[in-house]
Amino acid sequence: TSYQGPPRTSVPHYDLTAYERRRALAHGAIACSREEIVAVVRRMRSSCAARGAETGP
Repeated sequence: TSYQGPPRTSVPHYDLTAYERRRALAHGAIACSREEIVAVVRRMRSSCAARGAETGP
């Protein structure tokens, strides 16, 4: 496992080895595609931006 975060990446995350991925899936993790992850990050950013606009100065 290795942590990847700013400034090298825009979204902090961990890179898993194949062994770690299999183990995580065996323990209930849900596999998702890169496209699904990007969609989630975009929704989160949009939601945070909307909340920031609502609570702004």
